[in-house]
Amino acid sequence: MKKISIISFVIFVLVNAFVFAGDAVSPASLIEKVVTLDFPNDKMPDVTQGWVGLSLESGATVATPQFDAPSWDLRFKQMYPGTNRAMVAKVELGKGEAFDAVKMAPTVRDAYALDVFEKPPGPGNERTFFNKKILEWCAYDLWSHACVPAHVVFVLRLADGRYAKLQITRYVKNGKEKGTIDSGQGKGPEYGKDNMVHITLRSKVNTVPGDLRLE
Repeated sequence: MKKISIISFVIFVLVNAFVFAGDAVSPASLIEKVVTLDFPNDKMPDVTQGWVGLSLESGATVATPQFDAPSWDLRFKQMYPGTNRAMVAKVELGKGEAFDAVKMAPTVRDAYALDVFEKPPGPGNERTFFNKKILEWCAYDLWSHACVPAHVVFVLRLADGRYAKLQITRYVKNGKEKGTIDSGQGKGPEYGKDNMVHITLRSKVNTVPGDLRLE
């Protein structure tokens, strides 16, 4: 009887070890990148032109990205964000929580939003595709023109079914620090008055389509 109990216990341990191993994400399937995008500091940027596309998997950038091209997932024009047919959800972080706290993509479909075609906020902007969810990445102060990154993470369901998470961690305009998040990545390079806008993004993408795990 004792021998049977020992065998049962060993089987229980092996089965549970297999289950937990199955729940773990292969390190090879999660790719994390920190990328800084640079733009001319136009006083009234034309958000219909001058976009820079970004591949969340490779970290490579694409000038003037074309929709449905496989080389990019996310695009920015200064502070304005857009996607390559992705759906986006916003996850509010709690006090003391950081980027790594978002371990799974939301499962509620209504949490996600596609890009819209309309005039983005700001004077002189023309109608274009942009993502309203990701545009909530900063808290903008009209008096100081500071654009402080919000304490949020965005989850993207990319066009091919992969899931990714994104956080904007730093915004520098013409050498002035407009806002930063302590993401554990450091502040990065210092810029002089270069008449440029620099926006730093941190992302992590799961390369397995349909897999909701992000840590």
